[in-house]
Amino acid sequence: MAGPLKPMAITRLSSADITSRLGVTFKESEDVLGKRHIAQSRDDDPIRFQIRIYEQSPPPSTEILLAPESASSDLDSMLQRLRIGRSDLFWSHPRAGGTLRRHVVDVLHAQLAPDDSLIQVLVGPRQVGKTTAVEHLIKEWSAGSHYATADSVVDEYGPWLEQQWSKALVKGEGTLLVLDEIQKVPGWRDKVKVLWDKTRKRGLKVVLLGSTSLAELLRSDKQESLAGRFVPIYVPHWSFLETHEAFGTDAATYSLYGGYPKAMEFVNDPAKWFEYIGRSVINPIIDVDIFQQGKFRSVASLRRAFRVFCEAANTEINYKRCLKEIQQTGNIDTVKRYLNGYFDSFLMSPVHQIDNRGHEDPRRNPILMLNCPAVFTFGRSSDQGIATDRIRFEQAVTSELFRVPHAAFGHWQGDHDEAMDLFIRTSDNKIFGVMIEGSKRASSKSKSVAAFRKTFRTARVTSITPDNYPEFIRGQRAFLESASI
Repeated sequence: MAGPLKPMAITRLSSADITSRLGVTFKESEDVLGKRHIAQSRDDDPIRFQIRIYEQSPPPSTEILLAPESASSDLDSMLQRLRIGRSDLFWSHPRAGGTLRRHVVDVLHAQLAPDDSLIQVLVGPRQVGKTTAVEHLIKEWSAGSHYATADSVVDEYGPWLEQQWSKALVKGEGTLLVLDEIQKVPGWRDKVKVLWDKTRKRGLKVVLLGSTSLAELLRSDKQESLAGRFVPIYVPHWSFLETHEAFGTDAATYSLYGGYPKAMEFVNDPAKWFEYIGRSVINPIIDVDIFQQGKFRSVASLRRAFRVFCEAANTEINYKRCLKEIQQTGNIDTVKRYLNGYFDSFLMSPVHQIDNRGHEDPRRNPILMLNCPAVFTFGRSSDQGIATDRIRFEQAVTSELFRVPHAAFGHWQGDHDEAMDLFIRTSDNKIFGVMIEGSKRASSKSKSVAAFRKTFRTARVTSITPDNYPEFIRGQRAFLESASI
């Protein structure tokens, strides 16, 4: 039996255009999104397709639905019959040779809609689709737009920022100005502040993109020269649902290679996968984002630090041991500078130890977490034997908890060697404890669960295993609610 058809492209062609070019008939129906017009392929058509147009949707709203398993070739055939090219599409699915439209595009639309909208600043890891997201936004923007990237400026920047701002202003009110790689412009914060304050009433919609050095906006906006003028939007690594939607990835593959969309094309060829992650993700982060933004002795020492930190994943950070293994003179502050570089690059994060009051425990060093499965696998230099690695599974679970909206989490250690792999406090003040199968932190699982419940009276506890991991990564908060007791 043939599988379901899924949206594979969006265009602005009208129902009349499609009827005349495909010889189909539209029928009216209705669903939760409102009235819609649907046309189906005939039984004798070599391509199975459906065209769906919603009356209430703003353009672009004409969806072309195809079978995912043959989407790329079918879309090319459809475009020939529709007498348009791929450049005429507003979007096409990764399985049809395009790019996934991430939720951040809708967030940007919503936040830029008010007349008094602030500057939107997209921050997040390399190679997860920040620039692609604004390309979608620009295509869908109803007013004028102007895009420029500081990456293309070779010589002195001089008035480059002012020039781009002026080019956008002359296009009129509501113009969308997108400035990519903004961190490469010296003194960009102060310059943007001046330009924004001078022209704010002229209705310009501004989106800034960048990588590592913009991370501090998420931490210290009160001290920023742009304080009160911007909204930071974090664009995370790809989730399992996104990689599954785009590439048909299963949970086991995602837990080994997930996080970077382009790399998913190479999961059946590990040599190419490792080459891509090194060339396009890790090396640029080390050589450009971290080294050029900080005061480090050498790129070689940064690379040694990366390997040392990957080996220390999911353990309490031992600064003295790391310093020795990096072969770096100095003190533990040196290691902290290296770590901060990787934290700001969104490759790694500190997960704090939690005391019996549910607060960060200042007596203990944080646990070092790698932010997505791909970083862990690359850090091990090989995928041989990694599927059964206990630490790897803990990492895969822990990194997913970043996706629980507005939640705080950490590791809890009791007074008598009891431990809970993960302590989670949600935005509505619910507390969950998570035991991860294979964890060696606790001397006794039952003893640890009892001690955790006694310490946090309202807490609920669950276990995450390879068997229920797929359910967990499909909806982390929903899983906690349904599986915890």
